[in-house]
Amino acid sequence: MKKILITLVLVAYAVSSFVFTKHFEKKEMVNINFSDRNGIQVVELNKDERPEDKLRKIEELSKKEKINIYKLSYKPIKTSKKQKVIIYAAIGDETQFKQKYPLEWGKIFNQDHSVVNYLSSRDTKDKEQVGKINIFSPELMLEIRPIEAAKDENLRGAYFVDSNNPNVVQKVKEKLNTEIGFKTEESERAGTMNILENQGVDKYFIIVLTIVLLLIFLSFLYYILLNYKSLAIRKLFGYTDRELIFKHLLKESIQIHTLSLMVVIIGQVIYLFFYNGMSKFLDFGSTWIVWQLIFSGISILVSLLPCLMIYHIKILELLKNKKPLKLVQFLNYSSKFIFSIFLIIFSFNLINYYQDLSVQNSNQEKWDTTKNYSFYEYQSNIIGDRTNWEYETGIKSKKLFGITNQKGALLIKPSDGITYKKQLEYNNSLNNTIGDVKEYDPHGGNTLQVNSNYLHDNPVYDLNGKKINIDADYGDYLVILVPNKYRSNEADILKMYKEWYQFTRFIDEDKHKESIGEKIEPHKQVEIKLTYIQDNQKHFLYNPMLEVKNQNYSKGAILIVVNSENMGGDSYLSYLTGRYFFPKVDNPSQPYKELKEDIKIAGLQDIILTTPSLYSIVDDYLFKLKSELQFTLLFVTLLLSIEIIITCFTILNYLERNKFIHAVQRINGFDFYKRHSKICILLSLFWLIIYLGALTFKLATYTIISLIIPVYWLVELLIVYFIIRFVEKKKNKDVLKGA
Repeated sequence: MKKILITLVLVAYAVSSFVFTKHFEKKEMVNINFSDRNGIQVVELNKDERPEDKLRKIEELSKKEKINIYKLSYKPIKTSKKQKVIIYAAIGDETQFKQKYPLEWGKIFNQDHSVVNYLSSRDTKDKEQVGKINIFSPELMLEIRPIEAAKDENLRGAYFVDSNNPNVVQKVKEKLNTEIGFKTEESERAGTMNILENQGVDKYFIIVLTIVLLLIFLSFLYYILLNYKSLAIRKLFGYTDRELIFKHLLKESIQIHTLSLMVVIIGQVIYLFFYNGMSKFLDFGSTWIVWQLIFSGISILVSLLPCLMIYHIKILELLKNKKPLKLVQFLNYSSKFIFSIFLIIFSFNLINYYQDLSVQNSNQEKWDTTKNYSFYEYQSNIIGDRTNWEYETGIKSKKLFGITNQKGALLIKPSDGITYKKQLEYNNSLNNTIGDVKEYDPHGGNTLQVNSNYLHDNPVYDLNGKKINIDADYGDYLVILVPNKYRSNEADILKMYKEWYQFTRFIDEDKHKESIGEKIEPHKQVEIKLTYIQDNQKHFLYNPMLEVKNQNYSKGAILIVVNSENMGGDSYLSYLTGRYFFPKVDNPSQPYKELKEDIKIAGLQDIILTTPSLYSIVDDYLFKLKSELQFTLLFVTLLLSIEIIITCFTILNYLERNKFIHAVQRINGFDFYKRHSKICILLSLFWLIIYLGALTFKLATYTIISLIIPVYWLVELLIVYFIIRFVEKKKNKDVLKGA
């Protein structure tokens, strides 16, 4: 039993080490992305100077105030599935910069270096790299460039002052307004990588450690219960309860914890050697040791709690050869029930995360194409009348749509029926309103708004099997591609879509005229052309969170083909602000540089702040998904370990309580099943109850429930079989010897 106890404590230390390593990585990423502090948001800037001159002034400001000012950017990497974090730095305090970004080799850039010089977390073998940044995580790709190198970026957006003093930040903000010519406001935490802040690592950190400490508690409790006789003998020979706890059991606990800590230290060093080449070893190692010492102290205290059982050990019971088997039985079944429920829930989550990840991996070829597309981020602060702003910005957005549509931009806007499908299905199931919304409804049905470029990259076929080709600007009417299965509903579709299109086409003009007091004149009747296509065609949604079960494809949808003149301004504004419209870029590393001329022509240079990569959406989603999968797998492993331990002790207790009966039955020729059918039936009923409960509360799909729970049931029966086969003979011998 002691060897088993050492193994379990060693597992607890290994899990603690793993979780702390992930926690350390998360803190480093939050620190690098400034996700832990507010920034200064530049929303406007005067045009009296070139971008280079403004950036040079920021550099001078940082040196004058002896502080560091940073601007962040995120770039996709064509040869990788990762993003690269680029920090443009104005360095006024070299000491603080070196503390935040220590170098493995090289030196930080200064006035003697060219604007093209940079620091990187990788050894790129590039002659323009002047140093390598020493970071812990091998997954993070980081570059730091001089602030002047941001001349091709949008100067609007978030800047970060590396100071915890709010007065210093406010002073820099004021000087950005007065000396640089920026108009600033307080910003929220870093946007594109905000997922790091909400990653939940701290939440998992606490949950995992709670489970680990519970594992240690149960392990020591079983250790004491199974050593009941030897502890009672020590009492018989004069040991007091206090001496048993603090001189015997505490000593054993400290020895076990010390041995486990030594083994984990060696294992962690080996792990780091292969994981990140011992990068930031001293920084990580010092905090890791402190944490493990704290964990050791807490764990030793937790291991002492079961020692209170010592006060209930009776010498009289020893003389009668009695053990607290009823207490052990109650503990076994209650613990088993609780942990089994958690094991099942986390197992269901694990399967769901794995399926989601498999979907995204299968779509990797599609996602790779998104590295050549961006989306627009509009500033949200509106000065003056909102209706007028939306009307004017809608007209400008329509112009930008037309310019970029000619250059290969993609439009894909799902209907509310697709975007909010799960929520609508849930509401329908509660209200019994399934079927109220027709499948071809433009709002709540299975419909997509797309452009001709989308149809070029994602072919749709007519009834003769020919690819649908539509000109980018086919005119001021609406082409709707309708699956052939809806042909019988043609009259209803025409009526419904004409009403929808009449409203959508002119609502922005009507609202604008109403706001300025003009009379709303009747509009011309809109024109709609239906084209029938083959049924059940699939259309990629370019959104990893939609239609996951269908691998991010919508099946059998009606396609509304939009061009640059057949919709109202508010529709184009919705496309561009809602991340439904993706302009094409040839150089993914500098999308804003490539798109800013079109933005300027459309008159949106003061409204569109940045143009992030479309790939960043799926990259962030995959980052979160992999993290969730990793920690859920850890939960399942821990819970499964505890479940196996409880099962083992349940069967050992069962064999101890019934050893006389089993010995007699074995002598009289009872086979294995006849001797142990009751325990097998009891365990089967236990899993049947959990199975029915999972179905009743719809914890997962029928398929997943019917796959996971029977597997756990069979695994447990196998464990029970082998334990009984291994232990029962020894119990029979003990009975025959009179033990």
